[in-house]
Amino acid sequence: MPEGMSRLGGLWGGLMPGYGVGWLNPSLGYILSALTGSALVILTVYLLGMLWRRR
Repeated sequence: MPEGMSRLGGLWGGLMPGYGVGWLNPSLGYILSALTGSALVILTVYLLGMLWRRR
């Protein structure tokens, strides 16, 4: 890992580090993480589209 990246490594631990949720099966945690990320991307694109149309 590059030195600059290793210095910044502790800044952000992620919402679901290791794609896991402590009380969930690891496979389901991975799927939940993927769905959450996809939903956030879709929501962001939708909101940006709404803002773009208002202009």
